[in-house]
Amino acid sequence: MMKRLTSLFATLLMATVILLSSCDNNENPEPEPQVLQPVEMTLGADWLIDTISSATEEIWYRVNAPTSQKLYVEWSEAEHQGTGYNHTADIKVSAFKLNGEDLYFEDIDDGYGADAQEVLLTDETSILIKVTANSAVGTFGIKVFESGAANITYTEINAADVWITDLSIEVGETIGFLVDGSGAEALQIVWAEFNSPESGYTADIKGSVYMMDGETPYIQRDNGKIFVAKDKSHSDNPKSIALDQGETKVKVHIQLNDDEKPGTYALKIEPVTK
Repeated sequence: MMKRLTSLFATLLMATVILLSSCDNNENPEPEPQVLQPVEMTLGADWLIDTISSATEEIWYRVNAPTSQKLYVEWSEAEHQGTGYNHTADIKVSAFKLNGEDLYFEDIDDGYGADAQEVLLTDETSILIKVTANSAVGTFGIKVFESGAANITYTEINAADVWITDLSIEVGETIGFLVDGSGAEALQIVWAEFNSPESGYTADIKGSVYMMDGETPYIQRDNGKIFVAKDKSHSDNPKSIALDQGETKVKVHIQLNDDEKPGTYALKIEPVTK
């Protein structure tokens, strides 16, 4: 009888321990995996300036591009930043699909100007970007901009030292020009808008210059940067491109830079020899 009572007591004691252990587990459950919370980045030509503080830090961004098929990711850092900036970081950048696993590109060190990384969207309309430190922490700039839009109606013009006036643009429009530059080695693209030396215009616009496929961007002659979504190319500081000698025409896209400033603008695309 005593052995039975001892056995019963041991069984009850073990059950109590299991029950208490279960209660403790319910009160202090295992922590769930941390959910990724990327910073929302606006698609466009403006730099997002940020800071990376440690060698182990990861900074994530999400960019939505619902109407684009091709994007460019560009970043500005200590060794590659152009003029007007004083960034101190040396970073690496990766781009993913929204699952954070399938890669578009991984751990690229230099993505400034003509080295901006191309992303071809497939079945998604957003991307994730990861920034990590390479050899130095500090400040950096990053932006994501789109390539040419499809289904644009183009107005055909000849390259000449003549302003095309009476142009206007509304919110959401992409205005296309097919420019014949036959015989020219380079073309200069100039526009007049609300804040340019030429007065009387109201729109705030940005311009892009592409090869005939409408997607491959030209490179600016003066600084080697991609000529996509540039917000100024005024007569006092115009941008130019070296015409690809395999093609005699270029495509110029004009869009609003600020949706609060639609209206009128003028455009001049002329051959240059210097």
